[in-house]
Amino acid sequence: MPNTIRLLVAFVAALPLAACSAGVASSTIAPTPSVPASSSSVVPDRTAPAPPSTSVTTTTVSVTTTTLDDTVVIGVSVVGGELVSERRAEVKLGDKVKLVVESDTADEIHVHGYDLIADLVPGEITELTFVAEIPGIFEVEFETSHMQVLELVVNQ
Repeated sequence: MPNTIRLLVAFVAALPLAACSAGVASSTIAPTPSVPASSSSVVPDRTAPAPPSTSVTTTTVSVTTTTLDDTVVIGVSVVGGELVSERRAEVKLGDKVKLVVESDTADEIHVHGYDLIADLVPGEITELTFVAEIPGIFEVEFETSHMQVLELVVNQ
């Protein structure tokens, strides 16, 4: 039993050294310098990295490319005649692709090269699902306004 206690004490004593050698900062190893309350200058804490910025600005709907149930989902969003989603998406040859399109104006979505066309109703979601079986770069546009909303890249 005394050997167990000695091993436990040795282990606990070695923890700060292990943290130091693993590159982990510890306040017991390098304390933060203190600044008197009456001082107007600030001494930065050089033992820890600066915290990341917490300022976040968001715009309406910014849809991204994701994979869901072996399907690559590509979002296209147009608000006030302006594209607010990614302009380029890459998929692999043979991928199942689902275009999810949201627009506040009526139009038609057309995937060139695949000759897929669907009507767009303002405020509603339109989906086009297909298998990317033709390699290349394809324009996806709103037919009536001739606005290119996506460049679809199908890689081999």
